Amino acid sequence: MVSEHPARAPYMVFTVPVYRDPILLAYSLDTYKYFGWQNWADLKDYSIRAVRGYNYGDNWRDAVQEQRLRVSESATDMQNLQMLAQGRVELTPLLYSNGVSLLKDKDYTNIRFAEKPIFTTVLRFGVSKQSFLVARLPEINIHLNAMKQDGTFARILGPLYRPRFTAKR
Repeated sequence: MVSEHPARAPYMVFTVPVYRDPILLAYSLDTYKYFGWQNWADLKDYSIRAVRGYNYGDNWRDAVQEQRLRVSESATDMQNLQMLAQGRVELTPLLYSNGVSLLKDKDYTNIRFAEKPIFTTVLRFGVSKQSFLVARLPEINIHLNAMKQDGTFARILGPLYRPRFTAKR
């Protein structure tokens, strides 16, 4: 699954939305018993580690500049989680579904998510424009919509599934 982004448009087409996934700030219980935030200015005193090239939303990009957030970058979410677990950074933004999977795989029991998302991304299937599937995109969309309606995605994704979304085109 990928998010639809203008940079991908030259080489990829996208299906109808499948589900939405929030990007949440992860923190360590070793550093904070609870972490919450209300506005971007609340984040300016924290060391934050993001992944180079990830789209955390336009508001995030603006806030980093306007609030002068202390954001450094690495290559992967896993590197950021390791730094978070070691106390080398205070926060890292994670796509919720990816974060849950990474935390479970590495048994990071001391890492939690802030409740408020920094962004909610709409995920779709991306298809290479060179693929034979491009011609079948209308049919694929019909089946994806049917899978949303009949509960297939809810069964596959369980608590990660969020069918409702508001997406700007």
